[in-house]
Amino acid sequence: MHLSQSNAALSACAIVIFSALSPPAPAQDVTFTAGSRVEGRFGSNWDHCTVVGDRRATGGYVLRCEAKPDQEFIFAASDVRAMQGADRAPIPKPLVSATAPANAQVEQAAGDAFKSIPPRTGVYACMDQDANETLGLQFGLIDASSYSTYEGGAGKYTYSGQTGVLAFTSGPFAGLRQSRETEDSFRMLDEHGERTAFLWPWGPKNPHKFHW
Repeated sequence: MHLSQSNAALSACAIVIFSALSPPAPAQDVTFTAGSRVEGRFGSNWDHCTVVGDRRATGGYVLRCEAKPDQEFIFAASDVRAMQGADRAPIPKPLVSATAPANAQVEQAAGDAFKSIPPRTGVYACMDQDANETLGLQFGLIDASSYSTYEGGAGKYTYSGQTGVLAFTSGPFAGLRQSRETEDSFRMLDEHGERTAFLWPWGPKNPHKFHW
């Protein structure tokens, strides 16, 4: 009888220890609706953001965050979480006067004037949302219609001076599109034509030499 009680006690103890060491159940995937206040991850930091539109078909979200309230970014679902603490009021967009639409259009046209200027030849580095360089996605513009890649590939592209969109039509990057961000940089567009967090700044390297 004594041995039976001891075995029972050991079994109960083992169950308690096993339960304590067992990993918690994985968190369920949460879908955030348009307008939800969430946190988006920038590198190792989390910022307060607002969900713009519905969840994307690819699983991610478009967010407008307090770190850069005048821009919208696409985040993977794994980089978006529910608000962890007290929320701060979202920063509102500047109000546009209804009495001066013509002035707004003139200012917009002036701000986009660089799009009509053909992009510079040279090498465009690739930076992700954490400002890390991605060598394999760099490209070089050789002339008004030809490009090269970091690995030595080559192809053709077109550029629209009205929309500021550069489209790779052949070669390793065929099908990819870039939107003119500034006179000396481009931002990648996703399959829906939305701007992503990947930025391509220009540099004066030789696009004819590979492995820049």
